[in-house]
Amino acid sequence: MCRTLEDYEENYADSTLPTYLVIIKSVGEFIAVFGASFFVGSILGCATALLTKFTYIRNYPTLEASLVFLVSLLKADQIYMYVN
Repeated sequence: MCRTLEDYEENYADSTLPTYLVIIKSVGEFIAVFGASFFVGSILGCATALLTKFTYIRNYPTLEASLVFLVSLLKADQIYMYVN
């Protein structure tokens, strides 16, 4: 969201585009980033669910919780690397 607002500010300062096009572009970029993040999160969530279903990790609740935490941390790290 912060990146989208920064891009909006830069495009708004550039007077070559009308205001409504800048807003549409900013909203479109936000929706694209949100959709991609949702897709990646869904894929990782399904992969974690399948991993815990078809292995015996479900017999060890602490290890299962740690796995879910590490997968979510991995996703956050990948998003951070993509943004920066």
